[in-house]
Amino acid sequence: MPLSGGDGDDPTPSPRPAKRPRRSYVACNYIEKLETENAELKKAGPLTGVSMPPLASPAGTEQTANLLDSNASDETGEEDEATADVANPLLEDRVLTENDGMSSRPVYVGGAACTAFANRLGSNARNGELGKSAYVVPMVKHPNLLRSIDAPYTLPSRAYAQVLIQVVIRFVGQDYHLLRKKSFFDKVDDIYQDPEQADQVSLCRVFVVLALGELYLKRTGSTEGGERKVPGTKFFMQAVSLFQEHYEEPDVDYIETILLLSFYSHALNRRNTAYTYAGLALRLSVTLGLHRNISYDPSIHAADIENRRRVWWTVYTFDRLCSSKLGHAAMIRDEDIDVPLPSCEGLLAEEADDFVDPTQLIANIKLSRITGSILTLIYGAETQRTKDFVRNVHTILNNLKQWETELPHELKLDHNQFPSYGSRSVASLRLHFNQCIILTTRPVLLHVFNYHVKFNQTLGSGQPNKPLSAMTVALSEACIYAARASANLLGQLWADGNVATFGYFDAHYIFSSVVVLMMSDALRTNDADNDAITLSWALLQSMVDDGNMPAREFHERLISLRRDVDKVKVTSAGLSSGSMRGYVTSTGTFAANVNREVRPETRPDSASTTPTASGNAPGPAPHGNQSLSNAPLDAPFIQDFLGNFDQSWSTGVLDTPSNEYSEWALALDNTDFL
Repeated sequence: MPLSGGDGDDPTPSPRPAKRPRRSYVACNYIEKLETENAELKKAGPLTGVSMPPLASPAGTEQTANLLDSNASDETGEEDEATADVANPLLEDRVLTENDGMSSRPVYVGGAACTAFANRLGSNARNGELGKSAYVVPMVKHPNLLRSIDAPYTLPSRAYAQVLIQVVIRFVGQDYHLLRKKSFFDKVDDIYQDPEQADQVSLCRVFVVLALGELYLKRTGSTEGGERKVPGTKFFMQAVSLFQEHYEEPDVDYIETILLLSFYSHALNRRNTAYTYAGLALRLSVTLGLHRNISYDPSIHAADIENRRRVWWTVYTFDRLCSSKLGHAAMIRDEDIDVPLPSCEGLLAEEADDFVDPTQLIANIKLSRITGSILTLIYGAETQRTKDFVRNVHTILNNLKQWETELPHELKLDHNQFPSYGSRSVASLRLHFNQCIILTTRPVLLHVFNYHVKFNQTLGSGQPNKPLSAMTVALSEACIYAARASANLLGQLWADGNVATFGYFDAHYIFSSVVVLMMSDALRTNDADNDAITLSWALLQSMVDDGNMPAREFHERLISLRRDVDKVKVTSAGLSSGSMRGYVTSTGTFAANVNREVRPETRPDSASTTPTASGNAPGPAPHGNQSLSNAPLDAPFIQDFLGNFDQSWSTGVLDTPSNEYSEWALALDNTDFL
């Protein structure tokens, strides 16, 4: 195909995670036995008119066939060994497809499958011996089933392609494992040397990488028909035209391609498409057993095993990321995953050069795990969240606090310098962290907002109004502080020229933080929040002007929301009055203006953030970088909440006592805030 012009410091390695207890397998010689059996079958001729496919060599495929040792129980008769197979009946099966000129790939099949059970039964009937023949799965094959279209394509110049690939590695390579650095460049060189011999899956993958490269390289979109176009769109459309449905015979490269398609789909504001691609990648990963800590044939390179693991964890991260943006449940449970975390241990120097340092990948994975917990514990089914909401909030915030404490120094913010982040990837990680706090606590903030609206509506009516608890206000302030921290960080990114002009996630974080700050401003008008809203609004508007599709939607939603909030501020006279009890403080000190007991010996020293027992307003709070560096989980009342939650909570204790505020007035005042 012709070539044309284009469309338009390493972190310290983290210690390797402790390995999980391994199960007993008899897979070491499994491939060799099957190859021997296959050779014997070839000599014997075809079976019932169907030719037996040769097994792919272990070095060229991912070994996913492992069998539970049927002889795990020896003749000692110990009960724990004798019941091992019953208590943990993990079975895997090896499924082969008919050979039509393509190499067949092993497919992971879990122990619940009837075919795996039948194979195990046959193995037991043969006294633990493996089957004497490999099963061939008959299936209909046709190019139309692959959506195989001989689409014409035009590659950009090799030099321009290399620049775009480097841009992708720089912007998202630390956050996600979407390609192996050196190996991918080698594959691109092969394609350019002989484009006619390139397969469509490889071409699809190259074009979507080029699309992402243009997305992050260009600062403004081209204009067509008077409308801005998202950079990389032509490359992406070319990739989609080359995409094939290899669902029966996927491999790791194919899954990486789907992840890339999902990532770019966000830039087109096609969130459901991105979510669907992520789900497809997850399902196919499960069919390959990427989520399991399985044994591998010794001939498989350590780099290939590490690549499988990193691809899985990227799939996992995408699942949590896409699900949280749409408010859906995570698609796989953490209990079903036991594959080790990314690591460079055991890799040769030249192999390690193919991967980025795993430190930030691991931090992102752990934060994604917490995101999945938020979706389940805070936004799950009604029966799951009403009864134990406070306990769930406590669990999640403790997990976030632990994540922040364990974060390596190079991934932390330094508020004594500008910008406070060491790299764009570090800023993205912190924005994700702040968003987790917002997701966890904003139902509480909405409850506080509704409380004050109702409070003002009942003024003068003589109706009693139960005051807010101290912890309710503190949790709502944690939400506000996280939004302020995100707005501040996004402002730094804008000033530093590091905002992803066409990125979905930056636009989403702007929207999320502004919504919370609008609520804070309605509760108590203050210059700091007004300035943050103004700056964030200007940043979002600039992204809209450049052609960012998600930013356009979020901008329109904010305009509509501001009208609604302004109406509430007008109709609820005094909503922003500083005289009301239980208001959210303007400085983000987490000190609710309520009457409660304070025991200084149980709290961190902080004269500016600890209110008096009489309920007087707190003294001056820290401002600027100092306050941001301590937010949002280091506040005294939040620390008490995180460290001393030892009560047995039930629905009946969710009401705050009306006669006094004890130090442990932790409960949300009602459960009708969702």
